[in-house]
Amino acid sequence: MNTNRNLEVGDKVCEITSHIGGTTYHFSEVARVTKTQAILKNGEKYHRQGHPYWGKDYICWDIINSYSTSHLELDRQEVRNLAAEQKHVNNVNSFWSSFKPTFEQKEKIYELFNKE
Repeated sequence: MNTNRNLEVGDKVCEITSHIGGTTYHFSEVARVTKTQAILKNGEKYHRQGHPYWGKDYICWDIINSYSTSHLELDRQEVRNLAAEQKHVNNVNSFWSSFKPTFEQKEKIYELFNKE
């Protein structure tokens, strides 16, 4: 699919942000486009780079107002699948970071992994 084109108002996009904690996916819609910027409905502003992003065939739009690395991709099933996988990873990690097992739960977990 050739998506090497300018964004248009109404395009459904996914903001992909890479940071120390992993990657996040946020879906939005293009509210306004200028020659150099794409402004999303959530207020984020992206700068048009005008070149393919890491060898992909879509125009790169990088975020202006963030210290993390973000770019836009057109909303498509492949991106939604990646977002769902990442959400599952985040949910599992979040569960284990906040889970405070009782001694009995610790015993059961121990027994699951240390079958003798």
